[in-house]
Amino acid sequence: MRKWLIPMAACLFGLASPASAALTQLTISGTVMGSQGTIMCGPGSPVTCLTNYPTGVRTESYATSFMQTLLPIDLQQGDNAFSYGALRSGGLFTGIINNNNGVLTGRDLYYSFESNGVRFGTVGSNFITASATSFSVAAVSPVPEPATWALMLVGFLAVGSALRQAPRRRALLPA
Repeated sequence: MRKWLIPMAACLFGLASPASAALTQLTISGTVMGSQGTIMCGPGSPVTCLTNYPTGVRTESYATSFMQTLLPIDLQQGDNAFSYGALRSGGLFTGIINNNNGVLTGRDLYYSFESNGVRFGTVGSNFITASATSFSVAAVSPVPEPATWALMLVGFLAVGSALRQAPRRRALLPA
């Protein structure tokens, strides 16, 4: 057993060497500002609707705080563009996260949302467009690489096997 344990461990350490960048799960937070609108006039609306809403849309200002956990990202040194979410389910976040030797900063964040009927001009459909010039970025926890998990598993198996094969010694009982 000992004959193959050391060469095998050396090979596995080679497999688990760190890659150029690791996957990192991030949380972004800040405030976005922009506008939200509601389509007030659409197909089948009375003619008077356009008198009250000449563009057919009611628009007002929009501002909200957000906190969103992103899926693990492969952060490279410098700017890293990201896109998270979906336009019609919770909204779409896009922006840039800058990695400057592990110091993370965010800029150029855009948030968009629309309800299902906006593209078809359905009365009562909502849409939001908002942005932030900067936002906070925090690393949640690194996600281990598969080679790291494999090395750990093989290590546990090797230790368990060595313990199983070791001769059992009986404790000496005092007479």
